[in-house]
Amino acid sequence: MSVLKDKFKVLLLEDNPADAKLIQIALQGACDPAFELEWVRDTPDALKRVSEDGLDIILTDLNLPSSVGLETLTSLQSRGGELPIVVLTGSYLETSLGRQAVQKGAQDYLDKQTMDARILPRVLAFAVERKAIERFQEEFLQNINHELRTPLTVASGYLRCVLDGEFGPLPAKQRRILDLVTRNVLYMTQLVEEFVEATRVGTGKLSISPQRVDLGEIVLRTAEELRLAAQEKDISLTAKASGGLEPALADPKRCRQVLFNLIANAIKFTPRGGSVSLEAAPLASDPGVLRVCVADSGKGVPREAQALIFERLYQERSQAKEGRKGLGLGLYICSEIARRQGGRIWVESEPGKGSRFYFTVPRFSYAKALAPILAEASPSSELFLVQCRVL
Repeated sequence: MSVLKDKFKVLLLEDNPADAKLIQIALQGACDPAFELEWVRDTPDALKRVSEDGLDIILTDLNLPSSVGLETLTSLQSRGGELPIVVLTGSYLETSLGRQAVQKGAQDYLDKQTMDARILPRVLAFAVERKAIERFQEEFLQNINHELRTPLTVASGYLRCVLDGEFGPLPAKQRRILDLVTRNVLYMTQLVEEFVEATRVGTGKLSISPQRVDLGEIVLRTAEELRLAAQEKDISLTAKASGGLEPALADPKRCRQVLFNLIANAIKFTPRGGSVSLEAAPLASDPGVLRVCVADSGKGVPREAQALIFERLYQERSQAKEGRKGLGLGLYICSEIARRQGGRIWVESEPGKGSRFYFTVPRFSYAKALAPILAEASPSSELFLVQCRVL
């Protein structure tokens, strides 16, 4: 989709007059589209301006007198969430900060040292287009949620009522047919959820809330949730956590999501009578990291596929031939969750000898928990030192 305008109104947030002048010069000769620049020097002035109408895009430095780093981006998003934002970085050394800003919802970032009259207008125009596409994706995502998930939820509820005998007894043949329908409804619901989550990943809206969690408890609890599915295939499902396992710094909901996906895949791809085992333990090579292993006795993952199965929309050919299809999004979502929690995910497998899927999360420490807050704190922020004793 295209944003058809001849001129865009740009709010420039920049405390350096020399840089502001260079940006003004770079945009003066731009046409198709043209740009009208409005300059403010500090975050409070920008927040006041974005609360008003008439802007099309924000171009901002991140290091300002009243805010530093991603705090600047967060402040602008809180007031002008519908406006596209392009972040200016001071040098190639700040490239990682620019990437973090994009992950937090900025449309692009640009190094001041490489910015010129050719690059800057193009980046701004593309950012406006990209934001328009994101709005369309968000609307589409909401429609998918409502138009597909709602009827599937209703169908699943009524099917469960029928199978539970609330409308009278069922002959065995009808029960088998309704069981098949129920499984397909649940499968369709899973596909919708994967699509929604993958869209959130692509638009930088996958929420991660790290906290102090008991990783071993999450492993044991998730295994219990899937024990019935394993029993239906006569698969042995075991789970254990190392004694004295340290707490993790992770999002418990997202950890459970990764585990559920890995265990469900292990059950699906393990033949009847096989085994699936889970273990949570410290990573031997790094005491500051905890790892979870999901092992199965299935047919394994071909060597050529092991580096590809975590990519978006990838489907292993042998599984597709056997009719075990999906969207190819589950493991991609797992890899993004692992990465955004500060960990990683990988597989070790030999064809015919099963697979071992691993993912890691950081071990909890107060230094790690406070690091994002301290990194985003501005020099003007008031920091309070609190003495506490952990019982």
